[in-house]
Amino acid sequence: MPVYALDHLFGKWLFTCLDIDYLQWDPIWVESCNAFLKEHTGIAGLSLSAFFIGGNLLAIGTSVMLYPIMKRVFARYLLKSALYSVSERDLVRLGKKALNDVRILRQAQDERMTS
Repeated sequence: MPVYALDHLFGKWLFTCLDIDYLQWDPIWVESCNAFLKEHTGIAGLSLSAFFIGGNLLAIGTSVMLYPIMKRVFARYLLKSALYSVSERDLVRLGKKALNDVRILRQAQDERMTS
């Protein structure tokens, strides 16, 4: 529920900053839902367009910001979990650092086995 509220609040804030009336972009049936919610819960001013725009822009922004971090995390996790099951060709796709890490890990593993 907090994520949905954050999506809606971000959408409302964005529309307000752009000086756009977000309630005019909503379908007609949202107006009846707002009337029902206001009568039974006291919540008013929910906007479907603010929710959709806010949610999508937050998701895109968060994923763009987290991509470099998560790429490293997943590459390291995958390297440790699939040390010998991944081919060299697949490692090249992950990048030079991943390829070097696997080669070092494989050498260390081979040295431990021969000792």
